[in-house]
Amino acid sequence: MRFRSLLKVRRTPEQLFDVTLQPIIFTLMFTYIFGGAVAGNVHNYLPIVIPGILVQTVITASMVTGVQLREDMDKGVFNRFRVLPIARIAPLAGALLADTIRYGIAPL
Repeated sequence: MRFRSLLKVRRTPEQLFDVTLQPIIFTLMFTYIFGGAVAGNVHNYLPIVIPGILVQTVITASMVTGVQLREDMDKGVFNRFRVLPIARIAPLAGALLADTIRYGIAPL
């Protein structure tokens, strides 16, 4: 099941962009535009902003997982999975494992 979720990333590369480019853009925006106004110095502001941006990225990307699972339910993919000889948790675990790989790419 996780292979199926990783194939979705290959077909829709914007799922990978939201994990890789969004943190970079927000880091640049918040440090150089708002950093001097909040902390007075960009170097003092970076330890505060980086963890927040990473958490924001994971939360935003987690919504994609929920939407994809709901679309699979509407399309009947889960009904097909029920008749297969697999564990009941496999579709959900596959989606979560694929997202964990995507999130692992984010801090790099």
